[in-house]
Order: sequence, then C-alpha cells, then structure tokens
Amino acid sequence: GSDGANALIVKFSKVNGAVQYASQLDQQKAPSTEAVANGDECYGVAVDVGSVYCAGKTDGPLGESTSATKYTSADAFILKLKKADGTFESIKQLGNVSERSDGASSGYEYCEDLALDSSGLFCVGSTTGDLGEQNGGSTDAFIWHVSP
Repeated sequence: GSDGANALIVKFSKVNGAVQYASQLDQQKAPSTEAVANGDECYGVAVDVGSVYCAGKTDGPLGESTSATKYTSADAFILKLKKADGTFESIKQLGNVSERSDGASSGYEYCEDLALDSSGLFCVGSTTGDLGEQNGGSTDAFIWHVSP
C-alpha cells in the first residue's frame, strides 16, 4: 500500500544489546520521493563477512529503477548494506521493466526469504505476474539469484 513504511535494519551489540546502528531505506537511499512515499518491507536477512542483505517488497521504484513509473502493485527487492556501519551499498529490484525480458507489466513480486552462499544471494518469493513465462496459477513461487 501507500502507507509510507520504510524497511529498517538494526544492529545490536552482542555484549549489552545496545543499538549499534539503524539503517532505514529513506530519502538518502531512494532515487525519488515516490520511492519514499510508498511502503517498503523487509522479510528476510542474510549476512556475510562485509555486508548485510535485506529482502522484501516495495510499492515504489528503487535502486536501478529511476523512473517514477512502476509496473506492478509491489516489486521484490534486495538491499545491500555495509555490515560495519549500515551504510547503503546497492538495491536490486525485481518486477520493474529492467528485470523483465519481454518488458510487459506483471502482478506483485515479494521476496519472502533470503539465503546466501558462495555463488550469491537467493530470494525465495511469490508472484502473481509472468516473470519471463506465463504464470501457472493465481500465485506462483520463484527463486531469484543475485550476485552480491
């Protein structure tokens, strides 16, 4: 929806539970005011030696999508932050025209969980759209592989 919620990553101290940093997907990290005005939610987190990754859904354009036009009701995204201080590094968005081979619009895409191995990140999600081929039902599962 257009609730204006922003994804939030918080790092706590192992020793006393104090907040070490809180990084929010906000105006400094989004390419347009529309991205901030729409809802972003993080559903999965993965961590490697130098980075923290958050995967979820957005209701606006982020990262690679610099157009204010969005093609779905919600798009999946993966946000990369520096582990040490929560500094923004990059965003990948699935559902915008740059990720679609045919350029057609689709339904929603949600990253519902995230895993990491030596080959990259794996978002497990659901879609009502046609991600490269026709949707097989009302909602289909997908796996999105992204190199870190």
